[in-house]
Amino acid sequence: MRTPSIRGLFLLTAAACLLLQGRAQAEFPGTDDKWLHIKSANFELYSRNREADSRELLHNLELLRASFLETYKLAERRRLEVTVYFFKSEKDFRYYVSEAYGSKHAFVGFYQAGVDRAVIYLFPGEDASITRQLIFHEYIHHLLRVAEQNPPPWLNEGMAELFSTVAVTSSKLEFGQPSRGRLWQLNFEDLMPVEKLFAVEQTSPIFQQGDHTGLFYAESWALLHYLYFGDSKIPAERKIAFLSLVLANRFANADEMRHAFQATFGVDYAEMQRRLEKYLTSGKYFSVKKPLPNIPAAASYALRAVAQSEIRLRLAELALRVNRMPLAKLVLLTDAQQNPSDTRSLEVLGADALRDDDQLVAGERWAKAIEAGTLNPAIYRELGLMEGRALFSRFDPYYRVPQETAERLRRYLIKAIEYNPEQTDAYEMLAWVEAFAGEPVIKNVALIQKRYPDLTRKQRTALALAFVRVRFNQSAEALEMLAALETMDPDPWETYGIEATRAFIEKRPIKRENLRPANTTEAGRVRLGPPKISQPPQDGNR
Repeated sequence: MRTPSIRGLFLLTAAACLLLQGRAQAEFPGTDDKWLHIKSANFELYSRNREADSRELLHNLELLRASFLETYKLAERRRLEVTVYFFKSEKDFRYYVSEAYGSKHAFVGFYQAGVDRAVIYLFPGEDASITRQLIFHEYIHHLLRVAEQNPPPWLNEGMAELFSTVAVTSSKLEFGQPSRGRLWQLNFEDLMPVEKLFAVEQTSPIFQQGDHTGLFYAESWALLHYLYFGDSKIPAERKIAFLSLVLANRFANADEMRHAFQATFGVDYAEMQRRLEKYLTSGKYFSVKKPLPNIPAAASYALRAVAQSEIRLRLAELALRVNRMPLAKLVLLTDAQQNPSDTRSLEVLGADALRDDDQLVAGERWAKAIEAGTLNPAIYRELGLMEGRALFSRFDPYYRVPQETAERLRRYLIKAIEYNPEQTDAYEMLAWVEAFAGEPVIKNVALIQKRYPDLTRKQRTALALAFVRVRFNQSAEALEMLAALETMDPDPWETYGIEATRAFIEKRPIKRENLRPANTTEAGRVRLGPPKISQPPQDGNR
């Protein structure tokens, strides 16, 4: 057999690429040259529909975002870029639906979050209001995650349902329009006790079983609707204050929440149950209108035509994110090799590798994206966190981060902070880098300490900052910080770090009796997990 020449290999590769391009266009329905790209402040939209409808969809999402964040005084601490796909053909849209839903689903839109980006994809459907309600619901969950909020399920789902029916007019936003499907269900099923509703967790059977989930969503919505719109005798500031405490998980246990509820509303759970049932049978559901948030007009969004080659890549990206299609991955790998300055394929492929827990490949691809100048803040943050977790999975006071590694992590984390200065994760990891670097950088320590009061989680950062004091021979201050940390309900990993730091200062062995119980290996040795830095958001399709 003859060995192909270099020129022959080149021709074979070129032919394969042309074949792949033609096949990809056939394999990714919707690929043509009639798509539009519209960019607003917080979304990019690929649309196959009319420009006016596309701008309206994007503007409605911007209005929802601004209104929600303003209502609860929240900020996007852990920003995740959002791409919206607005299909014209239902047939094309259905091709990209997750295989987990089978062929009998009737959903008209989906949301999915990855570590690098979130996507929303939808088509108009027969009833635009139902499509909007579905997408609004999922986007509220997105906003809660990126705001570093972790509310209990009843508040999480209730808020998503409440904001899902926001109606946009030319000059107002109307809040409180009832969900017809939820009302129908509530009129035919008995409500669960309020205390039981509050006790539901993500792992609770009632939340997992399909026959109860609908009631849970409906009653969560109904309770919030009643609190916001149904009882004018309760001052608005008291309602918001209580819900803000729940949103921030400020109650240590169920008893503490029960007492706060009764003190806030002047009634116990049983009386609130009675009032809620009466409200639902009254048939009168109030709403309020508020001025539109002050955001740029829809007409100001940047518009451009999309080349067929570009939408092919974006649809391949969607196919890889949703169903991990091998052909889609091949298309993106080819693009990453042929167009190394286009960072998008590298970002997506890195996220895909991480789904296989292949951190080496994910890191390589994201590092290349950074070298090529990516503007995606999640890439800097996630790469810095991923490398940092590997270094600090165990608390070892004698460990020092190699200088080259420390400098690289600093670059990633400081860039992530520049993009997203209100986040918690990058400050926390930067604190660990400075605690264990060969030479801590005072400027970075000062930056962390300045932001420390506003972090949504403080324990791990406090522990790292205490060890920074040890590095600067300020043992007395370090011990004071450790004592304060012990009042912050440290977990077993943090408790170990506190004891290990004290032992390091006092030049003594670690005393196991000072540790909280933790998971053990077969040999009975304490197994310590990685630092509690927030994991990437989970997929949230609806």
